[in-house]
Amino acid sequence: MSEDSGSGNAKERPVPARRTCFDAAFFSGFLGDRARAFCAEQPDRTPVVLLHLADGAVLDLCHIEQLFPDWLAGMFYHEPKTCERMDLIIVPYTLITRVTISLPSVQERRIGFQTKTSTPIRVLEG
Repeated sequence: MSEDSGSGNAKERPVPARRTCFDAAFFSGFLGDRARAFCAEQPDRTPVVLLHLADGAVLDLCHIEQLFPDWLAGMFYHEPKTCERMDLIIVPYTLITRVTISLPSVQERRIGFQTKTSTPIRVLEG
């Protein structure tokens, strides 16, 4: 808050919206493009995409279900070692602090991030 010159009345200033570099544009374009290019360099490996969250959680992303202006819905491996169970998780972009793409061998990891999609991911209105 700042004071009005001379009157002593407080004026409120709008709080700027917090921006994040991991947003709908990142997930709808760059991530898939980069993961596909990375995989093309080493086709005998399994792509793994990890979302690191501000609360310390790390989510192992299988694929993105839907994108919205402020959050994403995605399928995550509950148990990455077996890849037998997936959970739907809804995450606000502001909670994502880092995204890691790695390529373990198929012996280490048989299933990972799905780089091939049947339909392009589009951002839905909130």
